[in-house]
Amino acid sequence: MSPQGRPKGEAPNAPADAGHAPAGAHRHGVEACIRESLAVYFRDLGDVEPSALYDMIIDVVEKPLLEVVMQRADGNQSRAAEWLGINRNTLRRKLLQHKLIP
Repeated sequence: MSPQGRPKGEAPNAPADAGHAPAGAHRHGVEACIRESLAVYFRDLGDVEPSALYDMIIDVVEKPLLEVVMQRADGNQSRAAEWLGINRNTLRRKLLQHKLIP
């Protein structure tokens, strides 16, 4: 449970009965999308061995995640950090790293 009494990973301010699919369904959809993208990536690589795959995937996923969450949080870094489950200073460092803030 989060300090706010929500199950860990549940989006803040999301009404329980808002007509949305359960959080697990969304997670499954994201996982399926990632698996499909990785299958295409490896198919396109052919016989070439990947390198630094972990860092590449994290970098590719992290920037749009930060952009979307910051937009949804109306630029409020404290709120975005809470939603992401990370420290506000960590969020700020990542925003700077991805050149999302000056």
